[in-house]
Amino acid sequence: MTGDGIQEQYDQLRKRFAELKPAYQKAAREKEQAYRHLRSITDKIKSRNKKIQDFKVERDELTDVVKEAKQLRNKLNSEVKNKSQTHREMREQRAEVMNKHNLRKDPVKIQKEISRIETQLETEIIPFSKEKQLRKHVAELRSTLSKISVNPEKGNLRDVRKELKKVKDEAESAHAKVQELAQASQEKHERITKLFNEIKGFREEEKVWAQQYKDLKAEWVPMKDEMDQIASQMREFEEKLGMVREQSYKEVLAEKSKEVKDKIKKGKKLSTEDLLAFQAMK
Repeated sequence: MTGDGIQEQYDQLRKRFAELKPAYQKAAREKEQAYRHLRSITDKIKSRNKKIQDFKVERDELTDVVKEAKQLRNKLNSEVKNKSQTHREMREQRAEVMNKHNLRKDPVKIQKEISRIETQLETEIIPFSKEKQLRKHVAELRSTLSKISVNPEKGNLRDVRKELKKVKDEAESAHAKVQELAQASQEKHERITKLFNEIKGFREEEKVWAQQYKDLKAEWVPMKDEMDQIASQMREFEEKLGMVREQSYKEVLAEKSKEVKDKIKKGKKLSTEDLLAFQAMK
């Protein structure tokens, strides 16, 4: 094949390459845009799956803590029930004793009265006769108080009342803690449900973009194959054209060198072009 024939085919390939290039670049851009959308959705799904796993761990930990808190609350409620029963029985027994002995004064007030008189006896200077009366009154008060203390094993009513209040406060605190933890656990569960719903929506969107990417890639691949084939052919023709040009250059140089040698033989004057051709021969 002559150099002109090679050049003509090369020009045709280059023209075809230029014609295909805009459509190829457009298809490549659209394919990459679809891929970026698809990748973005996939990353969102992965991110939410990671959060779901983290929330599940936190929720399960809270569930264990709630279980322990409920056990403590149940234990305290049982104590409240028992102490309430004891307190009720002691009040009933005290009322029965007070009615039996025709007592009307509250035991708490009796105890306060005893403490007041004893303090007065210890801190004040009192005539002997009055002191004697006060001590007699204290003895009477203690006697009255002893009649009301119907069950020493259970302790006095005042102490039982204090213990009952303390256990009730602890039970209420435990119940509040259970509610607080249960609410936190529920919030974790709700966030997990919300993330699952988001993933469900992203899955549908992912299907759309996956199909779009698949379709665009199917359009792009044949274009790329043709472009690669043309580019390969162009490189082959460029090599051939290079060889043809080199051969043509050598032929021109040989012809020119022949002319220069003839001029030298005939003693003719050499031009600048002749001198350059003569140097290239060396």
